[in-house]
Amino acid sequence: MDDRDDGEDEVLFQRAHAALQGGDTRPEAVFATLAEETRDYRAAALAVCAAVGVPRSQAHQRWAGTGEEALSQMLPGDEAADLGVFLELAGFFDVHPDLAEPEQQARRLLEQAFAAAGGVPSGYAHNLIRKLQTGRLAEAFVSMVTYEAGRIRPTPREYWEYLLAAAELLPGTDVDRFESCVTMSRQRLDQTSP
Repeated sequence: MDDRDDGEDEVLFQRAHAALQGGDTRPEAVFATLAEETRDYRAAALAVCAAVGVPRSQAHQRWAGTGEEALSQMLPGDEAADLGVFLELAGFFDVHPDLAEPEQQARRLLEQAFAAAGGVPSGYAHNLIRKLQTGRLAEAFVSMVTYEAGRIRPTPREYWEYLLAAAELLPGTDVDRFESCVTMSRQRLDQTSP
């Protein structure tokens, strides 16, 4: 049961919000500071989520799943900073934006390409999924092109078709290497048999 009152939660939110304003401090570091001071890991995590823009209901769901489990796995000697790093890696503080229809379609195409690629290492898959969930679609596209281009096994034709279709829905991006990855995707598509 949570014995904190709304005033205490508001103070934590304000502190988290102020700490994150400059953009120099990462959410996991703000969480660690608040959690160390209050010893209330849940309240600190929820305050940081609210400060970065995660809706309250999502923050509570994330804590009930990821946060509670991570907290139960802490060992003697583990610090709030350790939990903060884990929560960050798990995407606990990630904001999942509402995307416009063209971006939603681009995300679906990138997901289809990912499925067509077959097995990939879990760490790469986790990072890619976070990019897709947080709307960093051009970054996901570049990552997918460069990852598959470096693999030895042949990549299915559908993979490159899905990627190119997604790229057409992401014009005007300033992500480094985006245009060169579009060119590389076209070349790879031309090299695969129809």
